[in-house]
Amino acid sequence: MSPNDKPANEKVKVLDTVYHGRLQPHSLEAEQTVLGSVMIDTTAFPKVTEYLHRESFYWDKHAVIYEICEELFNSNEPIDIMTISEKLKRIEKYDEIGGDLYLEELQDATPFPSNVEFYAKVVQEKFILRTIFTTSQEAAEKVFEPDADPEIVLDQAMDKFFSIQSYKLSKSYRPVKDIALETMDELGKIAERDGELTGITSGYKKLDKLTGGFQPSDLIILAARPSMGKTALALSFALNAAIQNKISVGVVSLEMSAKQIAMRLISSYTKVPLYKVRQASCSKAEWRKIANGVAKLSELPIYIDDTRSEERRVGKECRSRWSPYH
Repeated sequence: MSPNDKPANEKVKVLDTVYHGRLQPHSLEAEQTVLGSVMIDTTAFPKVTEYLHRESFYWDKHAVIYEICEELFNSNEPIDIMTISEKLKRIEKYDEIGGDLYLEELQDATPFPSNVEFYAKVVQEKFILRTIFTTSQEAAEKVFEPDADPEIVLDQAMDKFFSIQSYKLSKSYRPVKDIALETMDELGKIAERDGELTGITSGYKKLDKLTGGFQPSDLIILAARPSMGKTALALSFALNAAIQNKISVGVVSLEMSAKQIAMRLISSYTKVPLYKVRQASCSKAEWRKIANGVAKLSELPIYIDDTRSEERRVGKECRSRWSPYH
């Protein structure tokens, strides 16, 4: 195997494959062992597909062999030296790959086919590192363009970085036996609580009784017509979670500013009507209540992100300021 072999990842071909004299992250041994395992063990390929795809391989010859194995698997044909050789000859890649001699070398380089999942994870981890490098390099190239817009460059880079998270390093499918055993363990822990709330409290007993509290991985959607109190209820949940469960709570607002959210939190916490807070029409007793409430509220682990609403506000101001009709 020579470092002059072309990497499989198309993104890597476009940009530099060598950085400061070093090849991009890859593992020749892991790639060889994955392919050798697939040829030796008939049960290996379904395990490998949970982690890998063609672009996961750094070396082009390995990517070609993997693609052939995938075709054989999808057509219910055996995956071995003979079937792979025939496919390689058909697409005129046999000599380029190294023929049967290299396929045998792959098998010989495989000590334990049963560990194929471990090696597949190594291959995918290296692919993710290469993708991170490529994305960073693409962003670096764009900043030198004459008409580069920092917001556009940043948004594009962030989108690509977030897409990297979609590359899985864990299985999509798991045996029901394993899941059932884990579920029994969880049920045992619930039974030990003897009726106590197992999740995060909403602050509303009847709702908690129905749901058991907010559980990890729950997706809860508050749906109602406009001005029906959705925001007020959601902020009430946030307050109760922070106060009663003493956990950190994040509030992301796409419309309201952080100050508007804070005003609603103060009203909810102190039980002083929101319209009085907004109009500054509170009595002296209510002002004292608000002052004490703000002091206690500031100690709660609640974090507010109003980035998008702030961007819209600044955008409107700029458009208004530079409008020809202003």
